[in-house]
Amino acid sequence: MFTVESGGEKLRDISNTQPETEAEPVTISGELNKLAANISIARNMAGVHYYTDYYESLRMGERVSTGILLEHLTQMNEPVEVAFHSFDGDHVHLSKTGGGTEVEVSITDSQGVFVTFNDWWVRHLPAAEVPLPFSQTRERTEDSAIPA
Repeated sequence: MFTVESGGEKLRDISNTQPETEAEPVTISGELNKLAANISIARNMAGVHYYTDYYESLRMGERVSTGILLEHLTQMNEPVEVAFHSFDGDHVHLSKTGGGTEVEVSITDSQGVFVTFNDWWVRHLPAAEVPLPFSQTRERTEDSAIPA
């Protein structure tokens, strides 16, 4: 790589010189975060959404992506680990030791406090919108069937 020096009369080789400041390395996680942020911000500027929708859409996207990862991990027969930091600063760690369908999920918030997966999944929802766990829902039986 070359740069022009001394009024454009000669080139100087800059391929072996170090930059003055060390930049953060480019990562897949960083690039995906930038992509998600750019899409959300562009939709705000276009007037499609309110600014607060930006944060909620990022959180919802994290939940959907995590659910897809969990589903795919249950189908794998080899050890796999996936870890990422959420937009809220939580550290999410998914791991599978091998055969079977059980995936271990470990989540700690930005202060290092353990958070259950169910609490993390619905944390961003208002209390009135949090669905009940399946075990607390009433199953439909013949006696509770809606009359025709």
